[in-house]
Amino acid sequence: MSGDYNDLLLDVGGAHFYQNDPEMPYYVMIWGNYLWKELEGTLYRGSDDVVYYKWDEADDLILFKDVYASPEMRRAGSDLGTIAYYTPDSLHSGYVRLYFVPKTPSVSGRWTRVSMTYVHTYGIGGDLSVTVGYKYVSVSYQTHLGDEWEKSDYVSFKIDPDGVLKG
Repeated sequence: MSGDYNDLLLDVGGAHFYQNDPEMPYYVMIWGNYLWKELEGTLYRGSDDVVYYKWDEADDLILFKDVYASPEMRRAGSDLGTIAYYTPDSLHSGYVRLYFVPKTPSVSGRWTRVSMTYVHTYGIGGDLSVTVGYKYVSVSYQTHLGDEWEKSDYVSFKIDPDGVLKG
């Protein structure tokens, strides 16, 4: 059956950017990619799937921009330290790019982590709800015939590894 746990590949990583801009000398971009090795059969399609991100030190990083793969994806909600998206079963791959700046120069050199979780729903029909709060995401899928599972990955990195913000 396609839609199996092992058919989903996740890739999370990041890149640091330094620029000659006194307003924003440094920012970090985190990417989260997903790819289904096989497409899910129509009999097994449930509601939309959900992909969400959490960052451990929500007080260290400020999200200033997000970009996602397709207009078919849509934001489910966001709060300090969390952001979530609905992604339809028709998309066999997708990505989200999150752009962060440090809250203050004092967090330069601190280690932090951003995690990506993909929640897959399957079955016939169902009601999907997503609640997003401070460092918290809850996904609930109610169906008579079907279920859900989730898969996660993360990236750890040092904020401002070159120490430019401490100047």
